Amino acid sequence: MVGSNIYIDLLRASRDPIGIIGEWSGARNLATCGMIRMESLRGVKAPRCYQHLANFMNVMINVRTNDAFWDDALAMAWQFDRKGKVIPSQDIIIAACAMRLGTAILTSDTHFRTIEGLEVIAPPNEWFPQPVPYRFSVATGRALAKSSPCLIQKNKEPSASLSISEPVAVV
Repeated sequence: MVGSNIYIDLLRASRDPIGIIGEWSGARNLATCGMIRMESLRGVKAPRCYQHLANFMNVMINVRTNDAFWDDALAMAWQFDRKGKVIPSQDIIIAACAMRLGTAILTSDTHFRTIEGLEVIAPPNEWFPQPVPYRFSVATGRALAKSSPCLIQKNKEPSASLSISEPVAVV
């Protein structure tokens, strides 16, 4: 499961989250949940980028919730609160989804490391390099796809022909 902060941080760093996460995952199945979708997509301003990310998440395993899930998540939150560990509700929901599926979560959010029984994977450091004047993948050395709707030129709306020179993510 890929945490929402990974999508958000990659977009803020003008990186293509779909290309980077897709390359990282290889043949592994990726998972998401409603809360990750909500946190990741709500700040995307460009409609094409929004749809591109939503489509990517639509092909993932999506953790479904029901009353039993919410009872478990509430019990987890209540237990943390009694121990003096205040964890944001969103993070508890995401953790409960990962635990329900029996999967690890890829995140740099430190709240998840305090949740017993949850496997946390840190993102590779090279995903968040210092800004460069043009877009390329640090991992592969190749130029990013010109067609990524999440990368646009400064002060311009997305168009059918996107340039890779000085793009910025719209978040």
